[in-house]
Amino acid sequence: MVLPNPQNLDHHSPTFQWEAIRFLQEVSTEWESSLQDSWENRKERWTDFTRELAIKIAESGQWNLQVGGDRILVDFPSTGGVGNKTPLIAPFLALQSISNICIPKVSTRGETGGTIDILEAVGTRVSLGLEEFQRQLKKCSIAFAVAQEGLAPLDEALMKVRKMTYTMRCTPLVVASILGKKLAVGCKHLVVDVKFGPDAKFRNLEDLRRAIELFQEVWTRVQPEGKIECVVSNNYVPQGFCFGRLLSLW
Repeated sequence: MVLPNPQNLDHHSPTFQWEAIRFLQEVSTEWESSLQDSWENRKERWTDFTRELAIKIAESGQWNLQVGGDRILVDFPSTGGVGNKTPLIAPFLALQSISNICIPKVSTRGETGGTIDILEAVGTRVSLGLEEFQRQLKKCSIAFAVAQEGLAPLDEALMKVRKMTYTMRCTPLVVASILGKKLAVGCKHLVVDVKFGPDAKFRNLEDLRRAIELFQEVWTRVQPEGKIECVVSNNYVPQGFCFGRLLSLW
């Protein structure tokens, strides 16, 4: 499972597309086969793999985010699901109660309708450059941007191929995607909303347990001075009264 060096490839080239398809299929196949084995026997291998991929995603861009002062960079990502509103609600609740934090929200367009898709549906411009993103972050303590050239472009490229190869629910890919983007903007502390249910990425308790352990182990290794908490939320019932790119805000 060797991913080509993202610095040396055009993410839109046919060569990268074919290499990415091969890579994702290998990861998915090996992950599925590992589900038949003891997690304790495979945990270290998958932790190392997920850590390496998260670092490659973070280092595929060139952003060096600077917010100044003593403010701490944190985020409240979610693994997503039907009717998911956590990434749009939790950050603003946190800003109301904690004064010295900044929340740099970096997301990739979802499988059907993620955070960025919802924001774009109501006219929010999310393709921001570094200077504009920093300016918004300093002024409002929160800013939203989509993964793009300069900002975790490897995640954007892999996400497109993951949708084609039906690997959106492969646990190490999910964890590396989320943590790689947070690492790219220098987040220190995370509270991860891990959805569990029939339409979530984790549909049984064993998948859920492995995902939580990967989140915790990988973040501890890539951000030793940071902290991470995983909160399991019920995706058997969608959040709120409506779901869809536009209706999710109601």
